[in-house]
Amino acid sequence: MKRAAVREGFVRLRLSVAIVPALILAGLMLVCFSLSAAQSGQDSAQQQPKTEAPQPSTQESPAVPSPSANSGEGFEILSDTQGVDFGPYVRRTLAALKRNWYSVMPEDALLGKKGLVSVVFKILPDGATNKDILLERKSSSNLLDGAALKAVQNSAPFEPLPSQFHGPYLELRIWFLYNLRPQDVGLGPKK
Repeated sequence: MKRAAVREGFVRLRLSVAIVPALILAGLMLVCFSLSAAQSGQDSAQQQPKTEAPQPSTQESPAVPSPSANSGEGFEILSDTQGVDFGPYVRRTLAALKRNWYSVMPEDALLGKKGLVSVVFKILPDGATNKDILLERKSSSNLLDGAALKAVQNSAPFEPLPSQFHGPYLELRIWFLYNLRPQDVGLGPKK
């Protein structure tokens, strides 16, 4: 009888050990989804139509570069595109960056710490990055800065650049927003 009780307790413990990580992972995914919603500037109660390029802020901060025609929510193309449509390429690149960013998301961000980090890097024609990844704008947290930098490093190599593009590289600026909406920092449409 005692042996059966011990065995039953062991089974319960094993189930708990298996369930707890699943619950933690589900909570983490929920938090990451919340970060994603904050990044895209969408409220669950009121969805706004997505625009390809954000509207320039009327009150620009000198620390945040103003978006250009080659920009969208969370990125800006800094090099000459030579007329090549980089939209699909950049969307896939941003998806890879986001996936790798979430995998190294610091606990501070999951607990609500706010910050804006901007990273500038070049993608070579074969998809490799040069080693000069620039942390252009830092947040007040080394952990947030490091996660943004690590997201770029872990995403490389990227897909090769489109064959129609004959430039030496594609230079991108990526904004990593921690618990902020683009319009909060002058990167998206104002409400």
